[in-house]
Amino acid sequence: MDLHSLFKVALILYIIRAETSYIVNGLDLQGPIFLHEPPHRVEFSNNSGGLIECSGHGSPPPEVEWTPIPPQQDMVFQLSNGSMMFYPFTAEKYRHEVHATVYRCKLRNMVGTVLSREVHVRGVVNQKYTVQVHDEYVMTGNTAVLKCQVPSYMSEFVMVTAWVQDTGMHLYPNTDIGGKYTVLSNGELYINNAGPNDAYKSYTCRTVNRLTGEIQISTYPGRIIVTEPKGMVQPRINVEKHSMRHVVLNGQTTLPCIAQGHPVPTYRWFKEENEQLLPLQLSERITIVSAGLLKITKARLEDSGKYLCWVNNTAGEETIQVSLTVTAPLTAHLQPQVQTVDVDKDAQFQCIVSGHPVHDVNWLHDGKPILRDNRVEILTDPARLIIKKVQKDDPGMYQCFVSNEWEQIQSTAELQLGDASPELLYWFSEQTLQPGPTVSLKCVATGNPLPQFTWSLDGFPIPDSSRFLVGQYVTIHDDVISHVNISNVKEEDGGEYTCTAQNAIGKTSHSAKVNIYGLPYIREMPKITGISGSDLIVKCPVAGYPIDKIHWERDGQTLPINRRQRAYNNGTLIIEQLQRLEDAGTYTCMAQNKQKQTSRRNVEIQVLVPPKIMPIQAMTNMLREGMRAAISCQILEGDLPVSFRWERNSKPLIGTGNEVVRRLDEYSASLVIEHIASDHSGNYTCIASNVAGTERFTVPLTVNVPPKWILEPKDSSAQSGTDVLVHCQSAGYPKPTITWKKAIGPTPGEYKDFLYEPTVQLFPNGTIYFKKISKDSQGHFLCEAKNNIGSGVSKVIFLKVNVPAHFPTKTKQISVAKGKQVHVQCNVQGDNPIDFKWKIQATQQYLDESLDSRMRCPSSSSFRRCRSSQRIYESIRSNRGACNLHGVNPLLAIVQSSNITSTTSKSQTFGRMPSILTSAEPRQWSIYSNYGRRKPITFACRRRISWGPPSSRRWCK
Repeated sequence: MDLHSLFKVALILYIIRAETSYIVNGLDLQGPIFLHEPPHRVEFSNNSGGLIECSGHGSPPPEVEWTPIPPQQDMVFQLSNGSMMFYPFTAEKYRHEVHATVYRCKLRNMVGTVLSREVHVRGVVNQKYTVQVHDEYVMTGNTAVLKCQVPSYMSEFVMVTAWVQDTGMHLYPNTDIGGKYTVLSNGELYINNAGPNDAYKSYTCRTVNRLTGEIQISTYPGRIIVTEPKGMVQPRINVEKHSMRHVVLNGQTTLPCIAQGHPVPTYRWFKEENEQLLPLQLSERITIVSAGLLKITKARLEDSGKYLCWVNNTAGEETIQVSLTVTAPLTAHLQPQVQTVDVDKDAQFQCIVSGHPVHDVNWLHDGKPILRDNRVEILTDPARLIIKKVQKDDPGMYQCFVSNEWEQIQSTAELQLGDASPELLYWFSEQTLQPGPTVSLKCVATGNPLPQFTWSLDGFPIPDSSRFLVGQYVTIHDDVISHVNISNVKEEDGGEYTCTAQNAIGKTSHSAKVNIYGLPYIREMPKITGISGSDLIVKCPVAGYPIDKIHWERDGQTLPINRRQRAYNNGTLIIEQLQRLEDAGTYTCMAQNKQKQTSRRNVEIQVLVPPKIMPIQAMTNMLREGMRAAISCQILEGDLPVSFRWERNSKPLIGTGNEVVRRLDEYSASLVIEHIASDHSGNYTCIASNVAGTERFTVPLTVNVPPKWILEPKDSSAQSGTDVLVHCQSAGYPKPTITWKKAIGPTPGEYKDFLYEPTVQLFPNGTIYFKKISKDSQGHFLCEAKNNIGSGVSKVIFLKVNVPAHFPTKTKQISVAKGKQVHVQCNVQGDNPIDFKWKIQATQQYLDESLDSRMRCPSSSSFRRCRSSQRIYESIRSNRGACNLHGVNPLLAIVQSSNITSTTSKSQTFGRMPSILTSAEPRQWSIYSNYGRRKPITFACRRRISWGPPSSRRWCK
């Protein structure tokens, strides 16, 4: 097979690999996720063997592996679905590294790798065992404890399922039967208040092996031997003095505290709180089942801690300590589940953890631990992982593992690489060689999206020859590899080769010369097109080696001939700011070696002119709603044909509805908007394009809109002393200015500017805020919105301020000589109507002229202020005391007290006036006379707020 055929075969292989890679990359790739994750602990008997299931999904479907790989393949076998099966084995074939180790299931695909939680495997060799119950001695009145004795090598796997009394009665764990018997979860049987009758009963225990299901009953029954103490006996502990208990959240547990003594000891429970022992508070959840047994149901996290049981009688005391741990199942959720981050941007994952306690939070990337460095930051509370300036190696699968002493949980998330410009990983170097051999040029790049390679020779496409083969493919690591293979290289193949990797984000390239010994040779050049106003770079495609000099000519003149032209010895010609009239035409490149052997080649340079749009006048403050608008777009220069399109606020306009695009001629187009509205405001862009390029011109357009109500002001009312908001909001363009005015006098018609006091604030949206409004703010208000478009909008409203009835003076002191006329007057302020009633506090009787001819109760009223007076024409000692005036309007019921002191002398009595009542609670004062040694007069002033109608008033006495 010749070299040419060999290169064809290689190219076919490249193409096949590339197609395969693109098929894979064409999938909607998804990292591996567990469908069935193995449990944290797995136990099985050697007789039965064991099965650990592990499966997952992803795109492409992930491979399932186990780590470490079991060394004894005859003992462990991995099924096709990924599960791992342990064969039954004999005691002689037990291997610690196989049957008592920690495994992990691994899922792996093109995206990344995830690990399962740790799987603690324990294969147990089954051994013969017997169960026994020993007799127990107990003093009368104490609690007896019977234990099901299981050999220590099997006690971890054998559970007590029931106790059977010789009478046939079955006792099960965590049950109470009349308070006499209690079976704890560990299988111990408690017989409370043991007496002579209990000595005639025997008990057997029934057990089950949770690994094999084997059921066994104790060989012989056990019984309790009841003894009568002959003296005082100090309490002796029957259970562990220091023990630990574990219960799951909302579960239940029983803490044992059993001792024997005479007299029968008493039990008290304490809990350690802030390093202090406090008596335990019993409740529906925390109860004493029987003497010494503390039962906790629906366990809470705060139940965790140290419990102390104090046992004592007259002979002595003893203590038992139990440490209880309440755990909540762990959960972990990694957020976000999938995130895409561009290169050099930061990525962040948060591990949302719940459960108790949380001992460790660890992070993995594609199954490997993540360590802190200058780019990776690991935070706690909450658990977060921050990856700064994401690089090519950072995408993949991330996991957070949460663990404590009892369990381990994990959550998985995927980091995808976002847009990344191409980056060259490998490139070819310059080389010089004789004609004849094979040349291979190679470039490797990475990027996202995957870059595509193009090759050029001296700036022109690779020659169309069977000797040139170009191929590229993608590796499993998303690296793009591209080759140019040249068979039987000739002198004309020499020149500067360039590989360019490009994607939607950017491009990068590399150039190097391949020198082939031979005479000067210039390859044929296609027509070169340049854009008017831009720079043009032309590289003369010279082959042969060595070359002494290269120069450019035009019309027989060696370039440069003006300041915009630059010619270099390597054959590069640069023309700055191309101009059609001056620069279009035929150019000649000439190459020469030291032997004066030359080669010449012509090339035609064509200059295209992109469109240039004539400036368009801005359309601001010209249009009102309902008008017609037209924007014309014309080009001043540019090669035909020219296409036009329009955008509004960077979104295409398709020319339907009120917007119509009209092509006037080949140089211009217009956008017409019929019945323009406020939502037509925006930035309109005309885009003109031809083969040379694209021109854009943006025109701002605004539509003037007269003011319209958003929140139209309305009449409102408020109680004096409260905070009030009065709304007046308007929209339009330009933005309306909102002003408030207040009517002069009680009726609207004439207005004055509203003065904003410290307690009144105007918000930018037109809303007025009254802080603790007073009656002075009541009146008619005018809100007006204007923006110089149209006449604006306005609205008159009435703001009513309701004032509850109240006394400016809460109390009065009046002294009068016996037999003289007294006049008591009270002023009440507030909104009408106000009703008045007088009442004597001592007798709690309302005054009525019909009941006492000496009394007159006239009243007069006016707006906001009412007056009621009481005249007692003849003052006698029985009138002495507090007289309450009740004033009421629909807002408030109040009471004012007047104290009348009847004296036997013409001298007046003065007392200390009580302070003004400021609360709704009853107050009492004592007033002492300065004349004589009289007893203090005590009266009460009460007031009560009532919001019902006057007919429904109920007055406090």
